[in-house]
Amino acid sequence: MRLKQIVKIAVFCTVIYAGVQFASAYVTRTQMGHILETEAMEARRHGHTKAQLKQNIIAHMNRTDTDLPYEMTMSVTGIGEKQEVIRVEMEYEHPVDLYFWQVNLSMKAAGNAKPAF
Repeated sequence: MRLKQIVKIAVFCTVIYAGVQFASAYVTRTQMGHILETEAMEARRHGHTKAQLKQNIIAHMNRTDTDLPYEMTMSVTGIGEKQEVIRVEMEYEHPVDLYFWQVNLSMKAAGNAKPAF
């Protein structure tokens, strides 16, 4: 093997490794979005308060082994209103470890529960 081929293989492997590490952050965001939407629908169905909704979201994340961020801000709108859309938004930072340095991605997941017709 020549040096040029070795460099190409090293660059290819580095790109694949970084892609897999960043993909895990986006898979987690998709999981969280699904959890937020599910719990928003449950809150609408059972008439939960904001505090109950937040507790249910954290319990659901623990139950499904989702990467629970240490620091997150969660906002809930539409609770208690029959004709309003319940919207749950979560903002957090997801650390991506690239072996030599760590990148913190600012992520946002959201879930909606629309009222019945």
